[in-house]
Amino acid sequence: MQSMQTVTTTHPDLQIRPASPDDRAAIEAIAAVATYGEERLTHTLDRWYTDAAGEHVVALAGDQVVGAARLSRLGDGEWWIEVLRVAPHHQRQGVARILHHFVLNRVRQIGSGVICFKSSPRTEVVQVVVTETGFEHVASLVSYDAPAAAGAGPRLARLGPDDLPHVMAWLATLPYFEQVPCSFESEWNFLRLTQARVTDWLAAGQVLGWTPGGELQGVAILGAPGDARQRGAGTLRFGYLDAAPAALAYVARAARRWAADSGCERVAVKVVKQPERLLALEDAGFRRRDDREIWLFEREIHLAAHADLDSRRASGEN
Repeated sequence: MQSMQTVTTTHPDLQIRPASPDDRAAIEAIAAVATYGEERLTHTLDRWYTDAAGEHVVALAGDQVVGAARLSRLGDGEWWIEVLRVAPHHQRQGVARILHHFVLNRVRQIGSGVICFKSSPRTEVVQVVVTETGFEHVASLVSYDAPAAAGAGPRLARLGPDDLPHVMAWLATLPYFEQVPCSFESEWNFLRLTQARVTDWLAAGQVLGWTPGGELQGVAILGAPGDARQRGAGTLRFGYLDAAPAALAYVARAARRWAADSGCERVAVKVVKQPERLLALEDAGFRRRDDREIWLFEREIHLAAHADLDSRRASGEN
């Protein structure tokens, strides 16, 4: 990426600059009051500091770090915004909003494609930035899990590289995939199910299929083995699970069986909050973990000659 210089925003007391290793302790202190577990926080910050395909910035009030954000380039024309947290004594002062605008502005300066982010619907600033920056709420996801169960359902088969045309053609027929292609969970982000990624997942043995009579009727994609959430082995996490509506319960039961055969105690997946999908999972013995939702937002982004538009909006300028 192009190098980024320290930028002073139009907010009178706020400066945004690239994060340095010296900022890590301050960021950890801010995140300690959030719902991050220690393992997740450590892994997230390790990724932020070592992944060169993105930009990691901090907001400063004076010389004090009061917020942090990350712009990640997940793939060709695919971008992701993460705002980690704002210090408690600087919340409700527009810091998260300005970080969001700043990072979005950076994408408009250096790239194009689709940019996404996720949030809790309870976060008040989300409604503000969505209105200001033209994002669309594309899906609400919820967490489901179930005990692993030997013999609970049909067996899934591990698919291979030769199955790529069949998998991509089958996915293209499904309303869920059409509605939410950005729905494979990895490292607490959500990736688009592109042909290049499916190719890699098939080669890595992560793609499982239900093929009664030799016909593909369901797909379950295992989360990447290197994903921090796969460690500890107690729960097997699927990044994606899909089938035709009538077959979804069968594939969900098969996922429980795969987890048991893999020596895991539980199986987990995040799914779009659609009544028919949730009923199918519950019929297969899955239960919703809690009442929280994750909202996914996305918008197209283009290189713009007037790339400071969103910054002016954030500051209230005309």
